[in-house]
Amino acid sequence: MTGSIFDDIINNNNVINILNQHNEIIASTEHKVPGTSMVNIKNEIFKNKFKNIDITYRQISYIPLWLREINWEIVSINFCNNRIKEFDPSLIPRSCIELNISNNMIEKINNPNNTIKYLALNNNLIRSFKGSLFASLDNLEISYNNLEAIQFPPNLKICRISHNNIKNIQKIPNSLDVLIERC
Repeated sequence: MTGSIFDDIINNNNVINILNQHNEIIASTEHKVPGTSMVNIKNEIFKNKFKNIDITYRQISYIPLWLREINWEIVSINFCNNRIKEFDPSLIPRSCIELNISNNMIEKINNPNNTIKYLALNNNLIRSFKGSLFASLDNLEISYNNLEAIQFPPNLKICRISHNNIKNIQKIPNSLDVLIERC
């Protein structure tokens, strides 16, 4: 880890614009907006208490540590289409119930998160999934990985696991209503 997500965004020449409810730019990483800086961007994120965070197509390589600083209700986080290799669910705010981290380079998941209800991990490099790490999960999308073994979360209702190399499926929970194995 080199620094904050904001450092990564600047180093990769990405632009973050913070918009108000009228879609007017109130802070930007571009120097065209007078009086803005990375400190202003971070302050706007925390001050406005957004319910959804969308950090897609930013070429970030890790889950930002500043997520742990969020002390209001975040419902949804989207990290699609980045270069994230390690996914630490313990960095996700406890209020988050929807997490999309598809199209990255994640190989494994080590730490638990007992609040996420919807988890999308499609198009990564995951070899095994340990459902016991996600007790509250009821919708899992984990297609197009290198999945060889899967342990289902205990309360899972919907699971998409197509286009994997599954050799070992542990006990299927009674709660499971939909299992999409092949397209």
